Amino acid sequence: MHIFLHADDFGISKSVTDNITACFSGALNSMSIIPNGSAFDYAMDAFDQLANKDKRVSVHLNFIEGKPLSPIDEVSLLVDDKGDFCHSFFSLLAKYYLSGEKTKDRLRRQIRAEASAQMARVRDRIPADDRLNVDSHQHYHLLPFIFREIVNLGNDFNIGYIRVPKEKFVYDPVVFFRMPINLVKFMLLNYLSGKCLAYLKGSSIRYPDYFIGVLRTGAMNAKFIEKSLRAIRSATGRNDKDITVEILLHPGGATSEEAYLWDKYPEIRNFYLSDDRVSEKDVLMDTAFLASHKVDT
Repeated sequence: MHIFLHADDFGISKSVTDNITACFSGALNSMSIIPNGSAFDYAMDAFDQLANKDKRVSVHLNFIEGKPLSPIDEVSLLVDDKGDFCHSFFSLLAKYYLSGEKTKDRLRRQIRAEASAQMARVRDRIPADDRLNVDSHQHYHLLPFIFREIVNLGNDFNIGYIRVPKEKFVYDPVVFFRMPINLVKFMLLNYLSGKCLAYLKGSSIRYPDYFIGVLRTGAMNAKFIEKSLRAIRSATGRNDKDITVEILLHPGGATSEEAYLWDKYPEIRNFYLSDDRVSEKDVLMDTAFLASHKVDT
């Protein structure tokens, strides 16, 4: 079993980047960088300086916070009058499916333009022969009209891997009683993942066989990860060595001095300032956890 222990949000701020970078000395072996993040160049410089070059980097497409890389007038359906991204997952979904064909076409073209700009920024910072890995902030890329645009850009950017977060259900009382909204996310993203997998048939783009990180998103711990891995091993009849598992954590906590970066996005700000970011970082820095995956990673 090949395991990607993965952190999202690299480059969103300097302190988030520093916390994720520290985890590369632990169990972390994969990360996603936000192309329009305030610390993008800082983050890529830090990644370039890592002694161990077998760490994986992905493009974390962002259509939810901050400003686009495209000229504002070219992505007007995605931003507010200040030029900031303004859509939630569901408002973007509604805008597309409740619009007429002309608006749908404009929205697809604007998504394609911004996705291209973000992928190009990362493409310019990695070796030319490396295939591009793609995922997105809060899984926006799973919206079918966005997913299709990304896959259609596969040849242009040499996309080799895209996250499809189809997760196996594992009972956890914390999910039911502390964050039942994650059950809704789990069901919705599993449904959308099925649609995306059907669209990928015949494509050379790879995706994880299994994913861990939606059910307990924002509050992952070693116990849940181990329980999920056991469930995967018991469910598959394939050789373990043939299976790829992506495990998503968010160890990148921000400092209070950086809180202003999310003044327009209070829920996102609270997420980055949460003590759960420290707890998830501790998982990746735990030597016992690292030792238990030495053979797998």
